[in-house]
Amino acid sequence: MRQKKEKYSGEALNLSHWADSRSFEIARCLNERSLQWLARVATTEEAHPLKIFRQNMELWKSLDARACSRAARAPIFLLNCNFQYPDWWASVVNRGVPTIIGKGSNGSPLADGALFMLREILTEARTIAVSEPSIANLLLGAPSTVVKLLTFLTLADIDWISEKYAHELSPRWADKSVFWRNLLLASSEEIGERISELYCHSLQLLGSDILTSRGN
Repeated sequence: MRQKKEKYSGEALNLSHWADSRSFEIARCLNERSLQWLARVATTEEAHPLKIFRQNMELWKSLDARACSRAARAPIFLLNCNFQYPDWWASVVNRGVPTIIGKGSNGSPLADGALFMLREILTEARTIAVSEPSIANLLLGAPSTVVKLLTFLTLADIDWISEKYAHELSPRWADKSVFWRNLLLASSEEIGERISELYCHSLQLLGSDILTSRGN
């Protein structure tokens, strides 16, 4: 699908006030729950189709509360629902039929519990989009068009989208096994230097996503 070019404000990547933002705490808590859920999915299903699960099974099994807490501070939502695609979201919000992206509607490898996670993500995403839209750009990896669309969601919209499109929920950068392996390894260490490098890596990946989106 060809996406419209989006102008990303420099403010979206200005982190000077971000650490004190309530949105950071919302994202941290949501990431922690997301990681706990991903660990359950990874360790309760056999022959999982996602490489980040299959290739890192022992790390997922050893992911404890402390490790989840460290990894959860990554400055972006670790679960994604096509937030980088404005045309997809415009169609969904208007109750249209969006263009199939990636796995499409053939069922999600994260189907077990995905509806509830997506509902929580959209509820929190709307809160951040309303209160701090520039921070929402960063946390969601989303252009301003998508952030604005999220501000108009009602609770009924969130329920409908969650029920209809839970199959679109996936780990962010699910195709980047090295990122996830490094994140899981770093989160298990008491010394924070390596995990801080992973936080920076997530911002670099986000920047790459932005450039790709603007180039389409």
